[in-house]
Amino acid sequence: MSIKVFIEYKIKREEEGFYRSFLHEVLKYHRDQWGISDFQIFEGTDQHSLFVEEFHVENIELFQNYNEERLQEKNQLWNRLHNCIEGGRDKVHIWSFQSLDIS
Repeated sequence: MSIKVFIEYKIKREEEGFYRSFLHEVLKYHRDQWGISDFQIFEGTDQHSLFVEEFHVENIELFQNYNEERLQEKNQLWNRLHNCIEGGRDKVHIWSFQSLDIS
C-alpha cells in the first residue's frame, strides 16, 4: 500500500533566494537516500512563501522513518532548510495519507 506524504511550511521572505537555489539538493536527497522518484514541490498561489512537498513512500514504516529523520537536528540538509522556515523545525507540518477503497 502506497502512502502519500505532504509537507507544508512557510519560507522567510529574506531566505527565498537561498531556498529556491537549494531545492535541487532536496530533490536529489529524496531520490538518492529514500528512493523517492515522484517528489514534487508546490508554491501557494494565494499565500506568498507557502510551500508544499508531495511524494509517495511504499509503506507506513518507511513514512515513520522518514518523518523521524526529517525532524531531527542531526541532518545538515534539514537543518539548512529549517533555518529558512518561519518558526523553524517546529513549523514543518508533515501528513501521510492512504487511499480509501470506495468501489
